[in-house]
Amino acid sequence: MFVISRALQGVGAANTVPTAMALIAINYPAGPERTKAFSVFGAFGGLGAVVGILMAGGLISSIGWQWIFRVSSFAAYFLLFLGFLVIPLTPPKSEKPKIDYFGAITATVGVTGIVYYISTGVEYGWASPKTLPVFIVGLLLVVSFVYIESKVDSPLMPLRVWKNKTFVASVALAFVQMAMFQGVIYYVNMVFQEVYGWTTIKTALGFLVHSLLAIVVFTILGRVLPRLPLKPIILTGFLLRCGTALMFSFVNEHTSYWRLSFPALIIHVFGVGFSMLPLQITAARDADNKDQGLVGAIYNTGLQLGGPFGVAILNVISISTNDNNDGAIDGGAALMKGYRNSFYGIIALGVFGFILAMIILPWDKPNRPTKKVVEETKDLEAGAPQGMEEMSTIDEQELDASKIESDGSTVASHN
Repeated sequence: MFVISRALQGVGAANTVPTAMALIAINYPAGPERTKAFSVFGAFGGLGAVVGILMAGGLISSIGWQWIFRVSSFAAYFLLFLGFLVIPLTPPKSEKPKIDYFGAITATVGVTGIVYYISTGVEYGWASPKTLPVFIVGLLLVVSFVYIESKVDSPLMPLRVWKNKTFVASVALAFVQMAMFQGVIYYVNMVFQEVYGWTTIKTALGFLVHSLLAIVVFTILGRVLPRLPLKPIILTGFLLRCGTALMFSFVNEHTSYWRLSFPALIIHVFGVGFSMLPLQITAARDADNKDQGLVGAIYNTGLQLGGPFGVAILNVISISTNDNNDGAIDGGAALMKGYRNSFYGIIALGVFGFILAMIILPWDKPNRPTKKVVEETKDLEAGAPQGMEEMSTIDEQELDASKIESDGSTVASHN
């Protein structure tokens, strides 16, 4: 039942997140307006990720873990009703869309096999008949998926979107940053319960500063990001998150919560906000309107895969370390040796993300139109009536899509 429910949850995420990003792109013209909308969207996504941790801890300690799922279902039904009221219906297309069944099957089963191998390899052995064949089949299916996408008429993932190196870097960084996020949350939780010996409710209260501060930080970032350069913020975010993992690596059963854990969680909130929100803007802003849903889907897939891959790899590090200790370790502060190495693994992920962002991501500002938008604007001006000639003097660096409206022609409609 859990496996089936998790699969349905993935289907739900695939239907909602990319569609929401596409709706934003369609309803807001390229430039500051779209950037601001994506900033608000990303801020609420980040809030959900961190506030859910606090809520889950409180529910587990009070009325039971089952209510985590019940409360989530209530929220989903409420959003279903709200979406029915506010999201406009679009007329059905005359042409029935083609579905890439082979691509969907090979991608899903292939990635699942790879995750299974990483998750169970430390228990059964990396060359075990229970794990290695699954891994090989998974790799072959992923390769088959790429080949299928290059041949079919209506691919599930058109390969053209990967020609934009900024988008490629954004998806890779989404994978890395979610692996770091889930890794920090998981191992901080283990430190609180195993090393400190805290109860579930006390652990939830330990995360309280993380959740409450996230509400403030993410809300502010949603308003100011459209006016700031994104790349320096993303780089700073990865450095802050590395600092969080480094601070937790020094924690032991005698370390005060207020001396290391408390400030580390505060730093983590800023690190997540500085990296997660700008990355989402960077991934979607340069894509064509027709590809916004696709771009959102791929970006969301990077996030969804980053979590399980990250935790699986970090678990391999932790379990392998603790199994090498003398004597059996059932729990307690002795587990910190493996947790510490996992925090080192999180630092390595952060360093990789920092280097990738430094090399590939552009240094431009979010409120500056992309080269593509500027070129399209020039094309509009070249064929525009006399009344638009004075607009040619506008500086390209300060060009706003909303300023070139004339006779119903805008950059957004031109796209």
